[in-house]
Amino acid sequence: MRIECAGLTDTGCVRETNEDAFLVDCGSGLFLVADGMGGLEGGEVASRMAIETLAGKLGAVAARLCPDQNQDQALTHAQSLERKMVLAFKEANARIRCFALQGPGTLGMGTTLVALARCGDFCVLGNVGDSRAYLITDQGIRQISEDHSLVMAQVREGLLTPEQAWLSREKSFIYRALGMDSRLEVDTWIIPAAPGDVFLLCSDGLSNVLDDQDIKALVLQAQTDAVQDICARFIALALKRRARDNVTVVLARCLP
Repeated sequence: MRIECAGLTDTGCVRETNEDAFLVDCGSGLFLVADGMGGLEGGEVASRMAIETLAGKLGAVAARLCPDQNQDQALTHAQSLERKMVLAFKEANARIRCFALQGPGTLGMGTTLVALARCGDFCVLGNVGDSRAYLITDQGIRQISEDHSLVMAQVREGLLTPEQAWLSREKSFIYRALGMDSRLEVDTWIIPAAPGDVFLLCSDGLSNVLDDQDIKALVLQAQTDAVQDICARFIALALKRRARDNVTVVLARCLP
């Protein structure tokens, strides 16, 4: 199975700087999106450090661990990659916390991070924060990751509806991010992948202005188009809707 991939980022309609960072590496099958926050320049530094750490720890490992092989071998190697991904997240967290102590411009800096790594016919996903990972197929769209935000925690507890969360002014408040705490919990998943599947990673600058149906429609209406062109349409639509935050989107489409 091959992967066609692309990514784009934009400052958005309000911000003067872009604190998002991303990585697209079709060769190793590694895809990352980080959304930085805090300090004078801390957010930009934190997101870049997260991307650099994960790329350094997982780029070559993913390619080496996960050649095309039978299903049982691929799953075993995907589980190994999942453990290595968690360790890489934790190393990025420690690096960011150490760098933040150099302040004052970096005090309180942190970043979200969502990562996708291909392993044979599986994809390994890791997430901290409210940047998102979606899986889009002919059957529909599914948000794989869970937002570590206060409003989405209230949705999971039944205190808010998804519609109320979408409209809430507090939806950008997150309770888990790299750099926030020395003890980091990382959510992970191992997802079977098949030709035709499209994985989308994005910062909340995109998901705050495009809902699931918008995302599904843009992907499924352009199944034969280059993924770079689809990414450009995502950015254009987010800007048309006056995105107030930085906007980043990464697409990985599975091919036969």
